[in-house]
Amino acid sequence: WQCVYCGRSLVNAGAKSNHERWCKQQQHQPAPEAGQPSEAAEAEAAVAPDESGRALWQCVYCGRVLTNAGAKSNHERWCKQQQEKQALEEEAAEAAAARSSPLPEPDAPDDAASRWQCVYCGRSLVNAGAKSNHE
Repeated sequence: WQCVYCGRSLVNAGAKSNHERWCKQQQHQPAPEAGQPSEAAEAEAAVAPDESGRALWQCVYCGRVLTNAGAKSNHERWCKQQQEKQALEEEAAEAAAARSSPLPEPDAPDDAASRWQCVYCGRSLVNAGAKSNHE
């Protein structure tokens, strides 16, 4: 069973009837505020028929082509979340890079031999862990 308005596949005639009633109401709703396209307008703009005449739906975020409006809606929700998540991760990485400047400690010696030297007895150790255990 397929909706005549949006092409969505439904499991039975009752579901199709209820969905078509809802879908028809969505198409006849007044347009929202200026600058905010309605979902129906976005959906109509995204429909592009293929060679067989079937309607195809394209994601506005990544351009992926889907076979029905429901799949498009679910995919766009996921795609938007992924883009927002990626933007937040990029901002966090930039902030972390700005915070972590590899400045040497002011009184740290330059050569590796004296870097892990015990401050109490002067013994040179092979790494920071050995120095920590020794002290």
